[in-house]
Amino acid sequence: MICIIKPSSYNADFSIKKGSMKTIHIHDILDLIYSSGKTFTIDSLKEEVQHIYGKDVHFNSCADHRFGVEGMIDFMLSRGKIDVHGDRIYPAGASYCDH
Repeated sequence: MICIIKPSSYNADFSIKKGSMKTIHIHDILDLIYSSGKTFTIDSLKEEVQHIYGKDVHFNSCADHRFGVEGMIDFMLSRGKIDVHGDRIYPAGASYCDH
């Protein structure tokens, strides 16, 4: 798989369909968090993502790790992409990949 990175903005058009499963790159979710102007909780982010992409959506990272919604949030937390303070999600220092 080729990972195409759009440096300034991702959009919801970037998706990979494998069978009936729709897979969205995690960069799209980071762009949603960083650029939407909205303040998200974990629950509201899950709702927004499922509203935009559907309930059967899955996510992949540049290293081709695959996640459901819960795993995607855990991955972004573990990689320093987002922080959670109280019930709010905030952008963290490590926004996008270094490649």
